[in-house]
Amino acid sequence: MAVKDIIGRKRYLLVEMEINMEINEKKEQKGMNNPTSFERGEIIHLINVLFGRYIRKNNVDEKINAPWLILLDGNKAIFKSEHKHEQKHRDFFNSVMNEMWRFNNRTETKISLKTVKCSGTIKKLKGKITNIS
Repeated sequence: MAVKDIIGRKRYLLVEMEINMEINEKKEQKGMNNPTSFERGEIIHLINVLFGRYIRKNNVDEKINAPWLILLDGNKAIFKSEHKHEQKHRDFFNSVMNEMWRFNNRTETKISLKTVKCSGTIKKLKGKITNIS
């Protein structure tokens, strides 16, 4: 048995996020008038809550951690996943279609996530971020 089998291999998922949001007047006054601008903490909280709902809804018995946000670039993100849970994380991302969510100080928003690519190394996916249209 190899060390990688004991510790666990990692997979990286490139996810495209479609977020239709309207900003609150408070954000406009602060100069944050880009409706697609959101913070890393908001995305982490969103993924953790939606993944928890997904696990309960699909009656997954085993202990699975939520995907870990590694890189956020506009509407694209790279998430880290354990090798053995990669397919469940892909299914989760692809199941999020038009979910309603309220980001901090903003109105309700529709969110859709889509897995674009999966890789064993983060380096390959970083190069793909600029190639997605």
